[in-house]
Formats: sequence, C-alpha cells, structure tokens
Amino acid sequence: MKNDYLFVKKRLGENLAQLRKSSGYSQQEFANRLNVSQSVVSAWESGVREMSLATIWEICDLFKVPVSTLLPISDSGMDEDTAKSIAEKMTTEPKWKLLFEKLDKIGPKKLDALLSFLDAIM
Repeated sequence: MKNDYLFVKKRLGENLAQLRKSSGYSQQEFANRLNVSQSVVSAWESGVREMSLATIWEICDLFKVPVSTLLPISDSGMDEDTAKSIAEKMTTEPKWKLLFEKLDKIGPKKLDALLSFLDAIM
C-alpha cells in the first residue's frame, strides 16, 4: 500500500508539472498564484511532498480543469469511466468533496477499518 501511495504522489506531481508547463507558468509564477514557495511547487512536482485535496481543488480551479486532469487515473487499476466519475463528484458534489476531505485526514488504520465496515454493509 505504501508503494502505491508513493507512486500516486509521483504521478500526481508529474501531471501537475505537465499542466503547469502547458499553461506557460514557471514554477515561481505558479507558486506566486498559489501563495506558496517555489520549493513547495518543486517538491510537489517531484513527488517528495504531498498535496492536500484542498490544494488539488485550488489548482484545478486555477487552471479550469477537472480533478481527473491531475489524478493518475490510467494507473489506478480502476476503469477510466469510474475513476473520472469519482473525480468529477469530488469536484462538483459538496457531500463527496466533504467525504474526501475527511478521508484525507484519517490515518491508515482508521481507513482500513472504514473500508472493512463498508465491505460489511455492501
């Protein structure tokens, strides 16, 4: 599971770098738009530092793109339509956004317990 998480951070960073560059922003210009340092942007893009969901949404709002643009959907092991549907819900539906904000803050043991609970009730 840890390796999957590191892979997602790395791919998320690569997708961010590609989006930033295709939009014509330097790392410094992009950092200024988000009120962070250039070193934070560099760490995101290299996968060294994680982004919060709130930051991902802020970036997507800035570039006017869906969340699925940043997320490594093709590498998720999930079919693309399902992954895009979830990413779209995270962006547009307040309850889904709240759910993912809460999931972003719980630790791995609680997440495992929650997944077990969900498996039991489904």
